Amino acid sequence: MEANLQNDNVLTRLRLTLTDILKSQGKYTEAATILELLVTRADNDAWFRQIYYGSLEDFKTRLATIYLDQGSYGKAMSLFQSAIKCIEERLGKHHPQTLSANVNFAHLLQKIGHFQRAEMIVRECLSQTENILGSDHPATVTALQNLATLLQEQGRNEEALKMMQDVVRVEQKLYGPDELSSIVSMNNLAAMTFSIGRYRDAEKPSLDSWKQMAKLLGPEHDMALTCLYTHGMCLLLQRKDEAAEPALRQALDGIMKARGKNHNDILKFMNSLAILLQAGGRYAEAREVL
Repeated sequence: MEANLQNDNVLTRLRLTLTDILKSQGKYTEAATILELLVTRADNDAWFRQIYYGSLEDFKTRLATIYLDQGSYGKAMSLFQSAIKCIEERLGKHHPQTLSANVNFAHLLQKIGHFQRAEMIVRECLSQTENILGSDHPATVTALQNLATLLQEQGRNEEALKMMQDVVRVEQKLYGPDELSSIVSMNNLAAMTFSIGRYRDAEKPSLDSWKQMAKLLGPEHDMALTCLYTHGMCLLLQRKDEAAEPALRQALDGIMKARGKNHNDILKFMNSLAILLQAGGRYAEAREVL
C-alpha cells in the first residue's frame, strides 16, 4: 500500500511537471488533456482527494489557466468558479489562497471585457489582503499592482499611474531599491508612464531600472535589455536621437544574441531602430537593419 502511494505520488508530480513544460512550449491541448484526467480523478476519488489535500482546486485552477490561454473563456470561467468554491469551503472566504483564486478569476473577466466586475473583485481582494496582512505586505503590493494594470486597460491612466508609484515606493521600502522585484516594478512604472505618452517622465525611471538590472543580472540579460529598450524608446520619442541610437542598437544586438533572430520581440526592436535611422535620412542603414 505504501509503495503504491509513493508511486502514485511520483507519477502525479511528474504529470504536473510535464503539464508545466508543455504549457511553456505552447502545447496547451496536450497539457489540458493531462490535467483533465487529474481533475476527473480528484473529482471522483475521495481517497485521492484525501491523500492530496487541496488537489482538486489546484488541478482545476491549473486547467482553467490553460483554457484561458487557449481563449476557451467559458470553460475557464466554470472551472475558476468551481475552484474558488472548493477553496472557500476548505479555507474560508478571506484566506489568502481564496483571495488569490479570486484575482485569477478577475483576470479572466478582464480578458473578456467585464471590467466593472473584475475591478470590483480586485478591489475587494485588495481590501481584504490589506486588512489581513497589512498595507506593506508583498501580497498587498501584488494586489495593488493587479488593480493598477486593470485600470490602465480601461484607460484610467492617472489612477493606474498613482497606484504603480505606490507599488514602487512600498517595494523599495520592503526590499531596497536594488532587489529584483523593486527593479521590475520600477521598469513597469516606466513602461506604464511611457505607454500613456509621458516620455519625459518615463526617461529617468527607465534609465534607473536599466542600470540597476544590468548591475544585478548583467547587461546582456533579457530583462536588462528590455529595460534598455524602454529607455531607448523614451529617448527616441523625445527626438533625442543621438542618445537613443546606442541604446536601441545595444538592446537589439543583445536580444538577438540571447534569443536568436526569429524571436517575436526581435521585429519590434528592429523596427524601432529602423524608424530612428529613417528619421535621420539614413535609409540604407535602415534597410540593413530590417
